[in-house]
Amino acid sequence: MLSTVVGTVAVIPATLAILGRKHFPLPVTLILAHVAASGFVVAIAASDKFARSSTFLLGKQASGKISWWGWALLWPYHLSLRTKLWVQRYTRDEPVWNHIVDGWYLGGWPASPTMVPEGAPAILDCTCELPRLQKHLPYDNLAVWDTHGPNVKQIDEGVEWALKQRESGRPVLVHCAHGHGRSLVVMNLT
Repeated sequence: MLSTVVGTVAVIPATLAILGRKHFPLPVTLILAHVAASGFVVAIAASDKFARSSTFLLGKQASGKISWWGWALLWPYHLSLRTKLWVQRYTRDEPVWNHIVDGWYLGGWPASPTMVPEGAPAILDCTCELPRLQKHLPYDNLAVWDTHGPNVKQIDEGVEWALKQRESGRPVLVHCAHGHGRSLVVMNLT
């Protein structure tokens, strides 16, 4: 699904770059080509064939930080994803996170400190595309592409980490981009 959407959208700037190369200034053509190329790279990387081995392409480190080269190479994808999430957050009536049971929260990417449940929760991040913003909270990352599920090893690691956080008395927020897919898989097994 992600591959199809991103690949289809990438055709637009690719077409503009090709058709407009004689009419647009060179920098405009190069930017359009870069936007298209990054879309095609993400579409291929997030496909069923490559999704398990390509999460590193977005530049997300184990600490949750996106490396400079990840931003530089794939800024069109990062920017469009943030824009999409912002629009959805402010046009839909869906909470960022939901309280599941005592100490357990399931949700979407916490894009600001106000989007984290009270109690300084540990954060189990199930994304490969979104950066960690709450650097003062305990954190673990299961790097998984959107529309794909974590593998058994990742689930085991995430569940073990989350249970240790709960045993220490800390609440846990398990999140992906929206709180509907990847994070739900992990939450169901904790």
